[in-house]
Amino acid sequence: MKLFYVLIFSLLLFIAVIVTNNSNDTKRINYASLSKGEINKFVEERNIEPLATENTQNESIILVDGGTYSLSKRSDNGEVVKRSTRWDGSQKEVQLGFRSTGSPYIYLILEDETLIEQAYKVEVMFNDGTSVSKLVEDSRGFILFYDKKAKNLNIEDFELNVYDEDENTLYETKG
Repeated sequence: MKLFYVLIFSLLLFIAVIVTNNSNDTKRINYASLSKGEINKFVEERNIEPLATENTQNESIILVDGGTYSLSKRSDNGEVVKRSTRWDGSQKEVQLGFRSTGSPYIYLILEDETLIEQAYKVEVMFNDGTSVSKLVEDSRGFILFYDKKAKNLNIEDFELNVYDEDENTLYETKG
């Protein structure tokens, strides 16, 4: 009879542990990028002028003069999580920076009027030989993503080139 009570107690304890573990199992909160309408609302509310906007799977990135905004929407309650980075204005021809976490990217802002008028394409070449580029079109701000899975990739080791329509180098710098 004592064995029966021990088995029942063990079974109840086992069930309690399973129920407790499942109920305490914190839900994984996923994040998503914002819709175009949500981004526009954010921009209007803050009265900012985006130079570039990019969406990844889990965030929206807005590049503005002097900073970036990173916006993510929580899957559990729809709350928008906002992070921003600010820097002082620069007198350089090109402002350049990077983020190496999350969805890594290099951002750049063309500041020089002549460069803005003549630029056709911006290109960043990384130390592993891969490169990313964008056509300038009517923009002076760019967000260029790189593959964080690439082996031996060092975000601080890159070459930036700004080309005119004939592929002549207008501006070059190395990081």
